[in-house]
Amino acid sequence: MRNNYDAWISGLRRDETLARRNAPVVDWDAKRQMVKVNPIAQWTAAQVDEYIEEVFRVTKKRIFRTAIWKEARYRDATEFERWQRNDSRSRKKHDRDFTRVLTEKPHLK
Repeated sequence: MRNNYDAWISGLRRDETLARRNAPVVDWDAKRQMVKVNPIAQWTAAQVDEYIEEVFRVTKKRIFRTAIWKEARYRDATEFERWQRNDSRSRKKHDRDFTRVLTEKPHLK
């Protein structure tokens, strides 16, 4: 188990590719041996955009992936994607950094 968690959350959406069109909201990830939750699996790109605009209206701050990567101290998108895949090249420090970003949300302050 990674960081003593029982599940991990993905931003996977069914409308992204044909291979994902039947993606479940909750699934078992055999590679990681934990539950995988896809909370926005049923969302469309338009719904994601609406959510981002709602966050902006409330916080007056934009959500950008690069802001999250920088707060978690990833050098680039590739490092983040390696962490998402549980790639052996991903540094353990990223687990701690990403957990901090998820709990403290410095990119929204």
